[in-house]
Amino acid sequence: MQPFRSFDLVAPLYPLFERLMFGGALEKARKVHLARITGGRNILLIGEGNGRFLAQCVEAKEGGSITIVDSSAGMLASSRSRLGTMKVRTDLRFVCADFRAWPCASACYDTIVTHFFLDLFSPASQLRIIQKVSQVATPEAWWADVDYHFHERSYWFHCIDWLQYRFDRLFSGIEASRHHDPTALLRSLGWRVCEERRMTRWPVTAQLMRRPPPCP
Repeated sequence: MQPFRSFDLVAPLYPLFERLMFGGALEKARKVHLARITGGRNILLIGEGNGRFLAQCVEAKEGGSITIVDSSAGMLASSRSRLGTMKVRTDLRFVCADFRAWPCASACYDTIVTHFFLDLFSPASQLRIIQKVSQVATPEAWWADVDYHFHERSYWFHCIDWLQYRFDRLFSGIEASRHHDPTALLRSLGWRVCEERRMTRWPVTAQLMRRPPPCP
C-alpha cells in the first residue's frame, strides 16, 4: 500500500483553490445532509480535510463522539485550529492515518462521512476502503458521501477533471490519475442510495446511503 505524499503542502491554500474552481458548490454540497449526520451518535469523518465541515458538526452536535481520520498532519492541524474557541459538546478524536491501514476493527460508527475522498483512489483501493467502512459501520449506519459524478461529459467538465487530477497528483501524490466511479463497488457491498442531490451546474452529487436489513 502506497500512501500519498499527503495534502500537507496544499492545506493552507486548499479553500482558495476550491473556491476559484467551483465557487461555493462544494461547500453547499457538504451541508446537504448535515442534519442527518449530526443526529448520529458516533460519527466517523474520513479524509475531512481542513475542518470546515467538522466545525459545522461541532457547532450542531451535542453528546456522542466524532472521530476524524486523515492521512495529512497538516490538514488535521488546520482542523484543530479552525475549532479555535468553539464550545465543544462532543468527544473528539483526531487520527493521523491512512484509513486503509487504520487498525479499527469494531463496528461502532452509526454515521460515516466521506467528502471528496473516494475519487482520490483507484478502483482497487476504493474497494478496500468500502470494505473497511462496511466493517466499522454499525448494521443500521448511514453513509453520507459527496463526490464528483460526471453525468454529462461536456468539454468544460472534462477540462476540470483533467486539471484537478494533474494538480492533485503533482502536489499531493494521489493514487488516481482520473475519476473512477465507485457506484458499482458500493452496490456490490450492499450500500444503496436513499437520498441524492445534484448540484446545479456542477458535476457534484451529495448522496446518503444505507445497507438494507437482511431478509428474514
